[in-house]
Amino acid sequence: MKALPRSDVDKLSKLYGPRCDADGGPLKSFLPSIEEMTTAIEFNVVPKLKRKFGKQRISLMDCGKQFWESKDSSSHETSDDLMPDGLHPNAEGHTIIA
Repeated sequence: MKALPRSDVDKLSKLYGPRCDADGGPLKSFLPSIEEMTTAIEFNVVPKLKRKFGKQRISLMDCGKQFWESKDSSSHETSDDLMPDGLHPNAEGHTIIA
């Protein structure tokens, strides 16, 4: 499964300290890091797993788009109905994943 989105709103700052970019400045959004990780999974990890375990046994699921407040992910905010704290799916969110 690809990584789930992470909200960029202030409610996460209470849970986690500020994250820094390569130049030491604060990240404006977690989205580029999440996209980089999911790209690495898709193009590096999944092909290796398919070679090892067979193409029919491994598939990549992307359910992250369903967690965005705006379906085009332009707001960079997750839906409070599915991720109340902006990071962890609630019961309804886990139903989408399953």
